[in-house]
Amino acid sequence: MITIERTHDMSLVNRIVKHPKIWNSLTDDAQDKYWYPLDDANIHWLLVLIECIPAGVFMVHRHNQICWEIHTAILPEYWGERAREAAKAVLKYLFTNTDCEKLITNVPETNKAALRYAKASGMKLFGTNTKSFKKNGVLMDQYMLGIEKGEWLCL
Repeated sequence: MITIERTHDMSLVNRIVKHPKIWNSLTDDAQDKYWYPLDDANIHWLLVLIECIPAGVFMVHRHNQICWEIHTAILPEYWGERAREAAKAVLKYLFTNTDCEKLITNVPETNKAALRYAKASGMKLFGTNTKSFKKNGVLMDQYMLGIEKGEWLCL
């Protein structure tokens, strides 16, 4: 069983996000290794519990009243079908418990797994933000994806 709940346990969030297989794919050249998550009213840290065990976290924040942005950190042992189920659960959580009408994300062009994950979650590619991410000294594009509440209802 997968449960999504808001958490304020920043120590747990930090441990998940800083997992080496996650941290490397999330960060750009400017990211400080001493980064620590903020417990802020404007940021929703949504904990993924699989059979009551912390399996990952989604960071969600508003762009405006109806458009929210999401970032994903699922622990490697839960990648695959359980991660896809977690994505469906977080979409349900957001579209039924908040005023979110559109959810967006940006995926660096080198993160093919994240791109497949976003698409498998129902997100659609709607643009490319050129040369907007710097990793290992190289400027790269980011794919812009999103899903609207009405599209989610049809999944």
